[in-house]
Amino acid sequence: MKTLIMLLMFLSVTIAAPAQLLADGHGKDEIETLIRQATMPLPPSLQAGAAVVSVSASGEQKVLREGSNNIMCRADDPAPGFSVVCYHKSLDNYWNLASSSAAGDSPVDAKDFLLKAVSEGRLNPTRGGILYTLRGARVENAVPMSVVFIPNLSSETTGLANEPNPRQPWLMWEGTAISHIMIPGS
Repeated sequence: MKTLIMLLMFLSVTIAAPAQLLADGHGKDEIETLIRQATMPLPPSLQAGAAVVSVSASGEQKVLREGSNNIMCRADDPAPGFSVVCYHKSLDNYWNLASSSAAGDSPVDAKDFLLKAVSEGRLNPTRGGILYTLRGARVENAVPMSVVFIPNLSSETTGLANEPNPRQPWLMWEGTAISHIMIPGS
């Protein structure tokens, strides 16, 4: 009897999330498209095991697919343009803070906001975490970028340029707890 009850509880949970998404106006085909698009920036070996969430404008997350590896992907939102991001789960707090409206719209505002979060203990710098993005006006012309987080890197110690370059890796937020290497794709 216990086994039957546990099985029924498991089925109710695994059916409830997709049912809620369908109730929220997402059709099954739309959910499958969101999942497929959300995992596009990942290497093929990571795509099938990545968790995929949809994030509302208010920051509420809804699980579109549970994951079996340590990668999380955020589906494209209804805002203009196409933007998906996947990252190691150790960067989830970073991405929640960075994508909040409190972080501001400019890189300088975001940097200041995130450094303050580090100094207040709300954000722990991640060493070696990776983030994959795909952004563009439409999915067809979206451009990939990979980002590797390594605190306190400098141009002097790495040989990386510290100015944006669309064709070569470069160092962003040099010398800070949230420095990272930007690696453009094509």
